Amino acid sequence: MSLLNRPSDGLPSVLIAIFRTLSAFGPMPESELIELVAPATAVKQDMAKKTLTRWKQLGFIDTGDGTILMLAPSIASVQIDDSVSLRTEILRMIFVEKNNATLLLDEPDEDLPSGSADLSRALAWSLMQDPFTFPKNLHSVETLQGQQGISPRAFANDTRWSGFQEWAVFLGMAVNSGKGITPNPALALSGFLDEIRGSSIELPQGVFLQRASELISVLDGGALRKKVESTVKTSWTVLNPSDISPSLSAALFTLEASRRIRFELRSDAPEKNLLGRGARLMRPFSHIVFSGS
Repeated sequence: MSLLNRPSDGLPSVLIAIFRTLSAFGPMPESELIELVAPATAVKQDMAKKTLTRWKQLGFIDTGDGTILMLAPSIASVQIDDSVSLRTEILRMIFVEKNNATLLLDEPDEDLPSGSADLSRALAWSLMQDPFTFPKNLHSVETLQGQQGISPRAFANDTRWSGFQEWAVFLGMAVNSGKGITPNPALALSGFLDEIRGSSIELPQGVFLQRASELISVLDGGALRKKVESTVKTSWTVLNPSDISPSLSAALFTLEASRRIRFELRSDAPEKNLLGRGARLMRPFSHIVFSGS
């Protein structure tokens, strides 16, 4: 099974409907939930059932005694109209280690749940690329994967490529751009900013980046990112240890433009380089200062 295979494993829109239904009405039998989300008199119920099955496996739903369904505690704590917190908790769930046991497997393993590994693999690989020239169609994606010798590949067919585009935008890991998407995790990162900053008004770049990669482990330096990087034979460019990937740089520039953060460069502190198109140096910085500081 594959989270990116939408016909088999569901849609983001159906997941939201399940969340809002259980938030509004509380725990209920599965048959009742399916009927509320997808009334048999109005629509086919297959997609609601498939989405529910997959997200029960990922931990979004607690099955209680096996007959009553309820939201997992971390999801139940989210207010029904709080899309930012919902996105953040879904991301946290997607990157849980047990949901990524098959991350580096070419073929399914009957003894290991596939979980969200295919989505994590695709997100990590996409964020390794130059977002300004990221492919807009499957043919170009397949060409790039072939050039880089990645194995297992992030995308094997058009179904998974289409599924990735929808999930990446929904999760705030990419933005729609023209006929395709551009990897830019600004929206996802913004949901974790308070957790990253803690009680601090500013952070050294090293602390900020480490905390970000621990929470969103497909970012630079994250555990899942490192695993996917190990499967690539030839990267599109070689970054220095002091460089931040263009996709994460774009996210940080986006957060700066929205006045959530600002960069400072101090002569007595270690610095990192923000990169742009083609890995061109844009700006060095040593600290991130949070809004209101």
